[in-house]
Amino acid sequence: MTSRHPLRRTLARVCSAETMARVVDPILADIRWEDGRITVRGVAALGKALALHGVMSVPSWFVAACSDDKHAVVKAVIFAVGGAIIAAACLAFQSAAHFKDLKGVSLISLALMAAVPATVLTLPSAIVVAIPLAVRRLSITKRIARRIASFSVIAVVLNFAVAAWVMPYANQAFTITTNRARYQRYDVTPAGISLCL
Repeated sequence: MTSRHPLRRTLARVCSAETMARVVDPILADIRWEDGRITVRGVAALGKALALHGVMSVPSWFVAACSDDKHAVVKAVIFAVGGAIIAAACLAFQSAAHFKDLKGVSLISLALMAAVPATVLTLPSAIVVAIPLAVRRLSITKRIARRIASFSVIAVVLNFAVAAWVMPYANQAFTITTNRARYQRYDVTPAGISLCL
């Protein structure tokens, strides 16, 4: 009865064969033995066991994701981050070079403030180039596709978080620094420019 139960069939589609053999099937057998049928208490126990198994499996999954498929995920991360940093450095120094004549402001500090917005701009393009480079000698399997898609989703979420919460502060700092150096008679505040008395 338990092997044909819809709950087990559903979990068999999601979980690996090892997880089914080590976690799901023993718990379903215990539920069947104790209660005679699938109960809410049994499903809750199964959910707790699967959650604990998922948490405990994260390190081994991460190591496997990094080492499997000729390190395709690691290569994609390295190519994407490296390409984004190189392109962002070029953009940041180009932006900072417009203000190189300002007194009291170093080109490097301006470039560092411009690096955050530049990275937000360059990371999506770097990912588009990095993924084909990372998998160019591999036959694309479902596992590689899932892992590369997961990497892309994580990169998009991180890029959005930086664009939404970090970039406004970096832009504000860049604007305030350049305006203070350009208009030394004025006190530049986030609310605007007020004349110093």
